[in-house]
Amino acid sequence: MGKNAFVLMPFGDAFDIFYYAILKPLLEEIGYEVKRADELKTQQIILKDIIKGINDADLIIADISTSNPNVYYELGISHIMHTPVILITRDEIDDLPFDIGSNRVTRYSMSNFPILEDFSETFEDLATRAFNGKLEYSNPLLDWGYGNLIQKRKEFKERESEDGIYDNIVITNDNLMNMRSTLEIITDKTKKLVGNIETSTNEISILKRDKNPYTPSKVRDTINALAENVDEYSNNVYPEIIKYRDCIDTMFSSSTSVLRRLTVNNQDDYDSLNYLKEAVGNLKIQTIIMAENTSKMRESFKYAKGNTRKLDNAIRGVENTLQELIDCANNSLPLFDKLITLCDEKLKEYKPIQ
Repeated sequence: MGKNAFVLMPFGDAFDIFYYAILKPLLEEIGYEVKRADELKTQQIILKDIIKGINDADLIIADISTSNPNVYYELGISHIMHTPVILITRDEIDDLPFDIGSNRVTRYSMSNFPILEDFSETFEDLATRAFNGKLEYSNPLLDWGYGNLIQKRKEFKERESEDGIYDNIVITNDNLMNMRSTLEIITDKTKKLVGNIETSTNEISILKRDKNPYTPSKVRDTINALAENVDEYSNNVYPEIIKYRDCIDTMFSSSTSVLRRLTVNNQDDYDSLNYLKEAVGNLKIQTIIMAENTSKMRESFKYAKGNTRKLDNAIRGVENTLQELIDCANNSLPLFDKLITLCDEKLKEYKPIQ
C-alpha cells in the first residue's frame, strides 16, 4: 500500500531542480506519493493546505537550507502532529541554528557529486526505513515528555471512524449527486455564455456591414456588453468550482472509509457496490468531457483579445476561472480511478453461494 511523503522546502529555481531531479524520484522509487506545498492546487488558504498535507503524510522531508522561517514553522507543526521527519540541508551542517543542531541532518549538494551521491544513498536508506515503519527520529515533544499533545493528531486522524458504514454510504451518495448537479450547473452556464458569444459575434458582423460614423461606437457597446456576460460567468461559476472540489474531498474520504471496512456478503451488497462503481465511472466521463470542452473554450478566448479594455479584463478573469475548472477536473480523475480500483477489489472478493 502506498504512503504519502510531504516536502517542506523553500521555493526557487535551485530548490525546484533538486526537488524534481533528485528528491521526488528517490521517494517515488521507494513507493511514496510525493507532494510539495506548491503542488496543492486548491483555493483554500495555503497554510490550511500545508497542515492537511502534513496531517495526511506518513513522512515529512524538511529542507532547512537558508533557515527559511516558513519551513521552520511547518516543521514545528509536523512535530506537534508527531509526523516522522527527515531533515536535509544544502548548507554546511555547522551553520545550523542551535535548536536544530542536535538533530540528524543530511546534507546535499547539486555542485559536488560525491556529496550528492552520499546524500542519495543515506536518504534512500532513511526513507525506506520510514516506509517500513522502522525509522528512529527525534521529536522534541517526545524527547522532553510532552507526548500527550500528540494525541490531538490521533484524534484528528480517526474522526472518520466515528461515523458508521451507512453514514458514509449516505455521504458518498449525497456527494455524488451534488457533484453531478454542480457539473450540470457549470455546463448550463457555459452553454449560456457560448450562446451570448455567438449572438454578440453575429450582431457585430451585422453592425460592421452598416458603415456609418456610429458603427465603431455600437460595436464597442456590443463588445462591452459581452464583457459583462463573461464577468457574470466567472462570478457564477467560481463558487461551483469550490463546491465541486469540496464534494470531491468529502466523497473520497467517505468512500475510502466505506470501502476499507466493507464486506460484500450477499448479492444486494454486490449490486450496491457495483452501482457505486458505475456512478463514479459515469462522473469521471462527465468530468473528462467538461475538462476537454473547457480547455477548448479557454483557448478560443485568446482570439477575442485586443478589442476593448473591458473585454480584455473580463477575458483575463475568465481564463483564470476556466483554468481552475480544468485543474479541478484533472486533479479529480486520479481520485475517481482509485475509487473504481477499490470497488473492483471488493467486488472480486465476493463469492456467491452456488
